[in-house]
Amino acid sequence: YGHFDTAANDMPLFNEIGANTIQTEIGPTDVMTFADDGSYTTKTDKLEKLKTILQNAEENNIAVSVLLSPHYFPTNVIEYYGIGHSDGATEFLKYNVNADIAKTIIEEYLRFVIPEIKDYTSLNNICLSNEPFFKPESCGDYYLDRWHQFLEDKYESTWNLYQAYGKYYL
Repeated sequence: YGHFDTAANDMPLFNEIGANTIQTEIGPTDVMTFADDGSYTTKTDKLEKLKTILQNAEENNIAVSVLLSPHYFPTNVIEYYGIGHSDGATEFLKYNVNADIAKTIIEEYLRFVIPEIKDYTSLNNICLSNEPFFKPESCGDYYLDRWHQFLEDKYESTWNLYQAYGKYYL
């Protein structure tokens, strides 16, 4: 039906064409400005726009899926903390989602946005992330110790690992 503002503006026409749902999105950088140290200030223009969309949807009997867009993540924080993927430009999520600062920012973002939208009757669902593609191997050595521990816990010895896969690795 269109994207972003076009689809949101066309909601009054949806009933005429038999449509009753829309997805819209908002992300961390839409509602927060981040300093390199992870501190932030809030901004409300995009949040107010989302609330207007939800209200308009209520008035037009439209169900709204709100995409929380974690891929709209502050690049200055990615660079400052070195939590980007080694091949970041090819990935949808360009940061290590398990880095402590990333988890903190996403949690703060959710704690800011969710209470603002949770009571709209037009809110049909919350999509945590679209295209949730993430490659841990692109995060340098961040996961290496965890991987080694997993293998040790699962196979107990190198010999058991070899036996499980019928391979011998140096």
